[in-house]
Amino acid sequence: MLKKRGQTWSFDLVIAVILFIVVVAVFYAFLANRNTNTGAQEQQDYAKAVSTKLVCDAAESSPYCFIEQGNIIEEKLQELPDFSYESIRSDMGIQGDFCVYMVVVDENGVERIVPFDDGTGNQYAGVGSPEFELSENIACNHQFT
Repeated sequence: MLKKRGQTWSFDLVIAVILFIVVVAVFYAFLANRNTNTGAQEQQDYAKAVSTKLVCDAAESSPYCFIEQGNIIEEKLQELPDFSYESIRSDMGIQGDFCVYMVVVDENGVERIVPFDDGTGNQYAGVGSPEFELSENIACNHQFT
């Protein structure tokens, strides 16, 4: 009869250990998911901070700004491809890679890249790192012909 009590006790212990492991795993999963959202929020906040430097209405407007009172200033937009990637990155205080590009959604919901025109007939998909692919086979600084 003593053996039966010992076996029951060990079975209860196994169940308790399994239950403990499941609770720890679920807790860790929630904690890991929370950290991922925090990283995404940090990236979004950083993107907003950088994008404000593209707005000429700001108190400290940069030479790279091309948005004024909610409107795109085409002359300033045409100047953007003239600046080097490294100069934009350092002057704006951007720590990582970046790509500035515009997309228009037509009435059918299809997105289309709006090219940057440098004023001399050259059109670019965007301004920034060539490592970014905006769509298949189109890098950020892809030049359209």
